[in-house]
Amino acid sequence: MAVARLSVAGRQYESDASGQVALTEPAAWGALVDVVSPGYLDRQTLVRQEGGTRFVLWPIVPAIGFDEAYTSELVYTVGSRNPPATGSTPLRRIRPGTTQAFVLVTPEIWADERIREAHELAAAALTTANQGRIAYTVGVTRPAVGLVFEARIDPGEPSCGELTRAFARLSLAGNDIVGGQIVYCLPNDVPSDTVAHELGHTFGLYHSPQWRELMAGIRQRGRAVDFGPRETLAMSLLLERRSGNRFPDNDRSVAAPSDASTATILCY
Repeated sequence: MAVARLSVAGRQYESDASGQVALTEPAAWGALVDVVSPGYLDRQTLVRQEGGTRFVLWPIVPAIGFDEAYTSELVYTVGSRNPPATGSTPLRRIRPGTTQAFVLVTPEIWADERIREAHELAAAALTTANQGRIAYTVGVTRPAVGLVFEARIDPGEPSCGELTRAFARLSLAGNDIVGGQIVYCLPNDVPSDTVAHELGHTFGLYHSPQWRELMAGIRQRGRAVDFGPRETLAMSLLLERRSGNRFPDNDRSVAAPSDASTATILCY
């Protein structure tokens, strides 16, 4: 990577070619840290531990269209037909330490071979996209460990509007995703790409501004059926950040998870 310039407790440093920095003076717990490097979003954080600290910067990759605008929508803007200001939502990610996520389907879904297979394919796709760091599996029996996302077909659900294909309702502890529900509004149309899209929300992605990507908020002819390179890159970077991080890359005010709440993401 390019040389990074750091400000730590007001003192200026530069990294070596391998990205390492040795401080000349100790930095107190909670000291301000700024990291600036060409081709990356500016990182604003704090000293939170003694000894070595590793910062993974968020890259800007023009060759694949992975830029500030793309990041702000996919990760920091709740998707809906009337979204808030772009980049205004805190980063929400699957709870740190999670290695297993379970999609608990209804007996109705499990009995339908086509819809059951759609869920199994989607779970495998998301597991592959996040490089197996969080394994998604599907079944009808609630597991003893791991995060659970309940999936059902329910066109009578109030959030199933006239144009709504499906939605994800995330259970949150602060900004950690700790479970939730996936509801399909069209009983005869639950393809694997719709399931994978909803599972992408359980991981922490919102809606892509690129209509051809799987995480685009509107399903239309030509939309991808699998996660693309931008979406998979965002997943790996999500796992390197604290929930509550603010766009472009600021976690200074992040507090420990506390209040329970829900967030609903409608998909068309």
